[in-house]
Amino acid sequence: MRRLTITRGDNATTGFLGDATMLTAVKRVLVEEEGQDLIEYALLAAFIALAAVAAITQLGTAINNIYTRISSTVDSAGS
Repeated sequence: MRRLTITRGDNATTGFLGDATMLTAVKRVLVEEEGQDLIEYALLAAFIALAAVAAITQLGTAINNIYTRISSTVDSAGS
């Protein structure tokens, strides 16, 4: 049996039988750092989107309360 080798660069990572296996692909992803920036940006974008949804929900509730008070004031002034 050959040893499992993980190389960086354009060389394919090979397993015991000479073919690229799932285990070697996972190990290559863990060793390489190129995709980590993309994941970090995706997590940052998801966090910003979550914060924006929470803020917009709170803002919508506050605006609804303001219009409700205005409506009740106009209704009471008209009676």
